[in-house]
Amino acid sequence: MPTQLQLRRGTTSQNNSFTGAAGELSVDTDLNQLRIHDGSTAGGTTVPASGQAVGFAGNTAPATNTVTLGTPANVVIRTATGQSGNVIIGDATATTSHSLDVRGTANTGAITATTITLSADGGVLLPNDGNIGSAGSTAAMQISSGGIVTFADDIKIKDGGTIGTASDADAITIASAGAVTFSQRDVHSSGITIADGGQIGSASDTDAIAIGADGDVTLTQDLELQHDGAILSFGADNEVTLTHSADSGLTLGVNHTGTGGVFVVDQAGTGDPSIQIKTAATSYMIGVDNSDSDTFKIDYGTTGVGAQTGISLNTSGNVTMAADLTLGDDLFLDSDSSVIHFGDDGDVTLTHVADTGLRLEDNDKLLFGTGADLEIYHDSSNSIIDDQGNGVLAIRSNGTGVHIQKSDGTAMGDFVNDGAVTLHHNGSARLATTSGGVQVTGNIVPASADGSTLGTTSLEFSDLFLADGATIKFGNDQDVTLTHVADTGLLLNSTMQLQFNDSSQFINAPSATVLDINATDEIELNATTIDVNGNLDVSGTIIDGAGGGVVPPGTVLPYTGSSAPTGYVLCDDSAISRTTFSVLFAIIGTSYGTGNGSTTFNVPDLRDRLPLGKGTNNSSLGAITAAAGASAVVATASGSASLTKSTGTFATSAKDSSTSTAVTNVTSGGHTHNLTLPAQVFNYIIKT
Repeated sequence: MPTQLQLRRGTTSQNNSFTGAAGELSVDTDLNQLRIHDGSTAGGTTVPASGQAVGFAGNTAPATNTVTLGTPANVVIRTATGQSGNVIIGDATATTSHSLDVRGTANTGAITATTITLSADGGVLLPNDGNIGSAGSTAAMQISSGGIVTFADDIKIKDGGTIGTASDADAITIASAGAVTFSQRDVHSSGITIADGGQIGSASDTDAIAIGADGDVTLTQDLELQHDGAILSFGADNEVTLTHSADSGLTLGVNHTGTGGVFVVDQAGTGDPSIQIKTAATSYMIGVDNSDSDTFKIDYGTTGVGAQTGISLNTSGNVTMAADLTLGDDLFLDSDSSVIHFGDDGDVTLTHVADTGLRLEDNDKLLFGTGADLEIYHDSSNSIIDDQGNGVLAIRSNGTGVHIQKSDGTAMGDFVNDGAVTLHHNGSARLATTSGGVQVTGNIVPASADGSTLGTTSLEFSDLFLADGATIKFGNDQDVTLTHVADTGLLLNSTMQLQFNDSSQFINAPSATVLDINATDEIELNATTIDVNGNLDVSGTIIDGAGGGVVPPGTVLPYTGSSAPTGYVLCDDSAISRTTFSVLFAIIGTSYGTGNGSTTFNVPDLRDRLPLGKGTNNSSLGAITAAAGASAVVATASGSASLTKSTGTFATSAKDSSTSTAVTNVTSGGHTHNLTLPAQVFNYIIKT
């Protein structure tokens, strides 16, 4: 026996051809009739309205077109207690008689209806809280006084079956997959009540809808709202709604003052499903940009996703942001070797190196400061810290100090707080500061030949201390050395020179036994006494303090040689060069002859002559006399001469007229003297 009540609806034509299942009910929407089916008879049995008969359409074979009600087959027809009216079996208007055929297995049976009322309008009335059931479940369905129908078990409708009213026969449709479709959006004042944990379903999906004791509804299949503009409302006052926009999308609305809300749309039918969150001031879009490879985006504005991209997530999982990202907590990139790209074209990247650190690519820089004054980066070969600012680059430590090491830990530089600074070469200390200065281990060398200076014009060293035997070497090939000779002095090597002012003035030792002092014009020795131990070989002129020298230029000397020595010429009236002998020319000029009148001059001529000193009688230098002047010869007369005397008278006293005679003049006569001098012949020379 069926344990489920199944309801269908359709037109008269559909009902007449429908056999249904045993116990299934259908509604004839044309005649507004309820039909009961036995599973084999087309059209079933009609439950008539007032004045209509119960029977099978075209029932010409009562033996094969029967209705079986209950076991045993007892049929009781009577009026309900306290009710007036007649019980009519058959056609009340027919002239022929009709019978009610109730049969069981032995062609006997009965209908018992002590509390069932057939109303005048064709309805079937049960008492308040009356039950409809089967032999196995007598209270499968209960109808309360308020009309609420309660089912003790499942309700099943055929695949594609509908539930409706006289005005809306297919108000509810249940597909074979269990999907429930409501054709209207009714508000029922009395509601529909299903037992706690009860289910609504179809023949193929009996538990498509489950309602828990707390009112929660569970759907095992799809929910279809096939009405354009359908609305899902949320909240006691329906303050939140989800509205279907035909061929566009869904709009999530919030009923509050202002113009804001949340909307689910397909912007302008472009295939870009999005959610629009709108406030009175602005609007934001969240959705998929179909024109950009279905990239998920969060935008601002109302022109659609992709117009003013804020955040994008493409199908490869990459997230792109058009502006700043502010995080209130940690950011985790859980993928090894994950990369953060910066810039419109991703030109700068920061890459995670698994279990190691983060990597910037070559020539990508970390910049510090408003003006990017400090740069830290690696080019293709070098690691660089570049401070381009006006201040200092400070490396500070509050610990024991700063240590610069190779990757294997070998020391390169140690900077100890309040202590030494030590620089290392290949792990060995070479330069270290001390409390008194700097300590060097090894040599101090410039970066290249002739490449560095020691001190500057404004920053000079004070003292330099060198050990016994220390040598200072000069030149690219160290050709000049100055060596300390312990307790003795300094030794200049080989024939090297100690030069003064220029290369023409120097002191050097051209050999192991000779020391030369060379000057362009003069070597001046200043002392109270100059002691020369040894022979003095002077190849030039010795000049005294007044500039004349031992033999000043212009000096004439008798000389026993046949030719003049160096620095002299013979006094032989020769014309010599005014340029070559400029010193001598400056002294005697042309006193002894003009030479050629322009480039030469004459020296004195003392051939067969004696020099005569300049005086009153011989006042011209260079003059030549045929005989010596009166003052030049003093001789004793060897002959005699006559003398003539003249006298005169003079007064001898002023008191009287006494006179005296005196000689007033003597005149001598002419006579000669012979002067013979012993002589020896020399050459006279003059210093040039």
